[in-house]
Amino acid sequence: MSHLNRDFRQYIKKKSKITVQVAILVKNKAGEILLQQRAGAKEWGLPFGSLTPGESLEDAARRELWEETSLTAKDMTLLSMFSGPEFKKVTQGEDEEFFVIALYEAAGLQSELNFKADVNKALRFFGEPSPPVDSVSRILLERLPNDGGIKFKM
Repeated sequence: MSHLNRDFRQYIKKKSKITVQVAILVKNKAGEILLQQRAGAKEWGLPFGSLTPGESLEDAARRELWEETSLTAKDMTLLSMFSGPEFKKVTQGEDEEFFVIALYEAAGLQSELNFKADVNKALRFFGEPSPPVDSVSRILLERLPNDGGIKFKM
């Protein structure tokens, strides 16, 4: 942060906002979970994105699934909603962004993976062992009930 911005920040109240996000869980027949590694990132995570104005949560999940992976799914099931202090991001200017996250599971895949170089370094199904996972995806996956259908441990 420049010294000019830093000096002005002392007179301006920090901003807080709430952003609604969707994350998508995609499993293959072996129970492995699809993770993406975005360009420039070291960690892997679930396909993820923001709700746009006027969009339903399910429509956002379908759109993000397509944008991030080029997959389409017959069924999208809401698994859980997440919010709280662990879903907070603080910018360099000390503004706060709190996330409310809807986790959907995609089933009945109707297309194949497409590796988009501009978005993803890699897109891959993982079981055990898993790669390093980003903090938000880690919390979402840890809080999923293990029904025996998921073969993934962090």
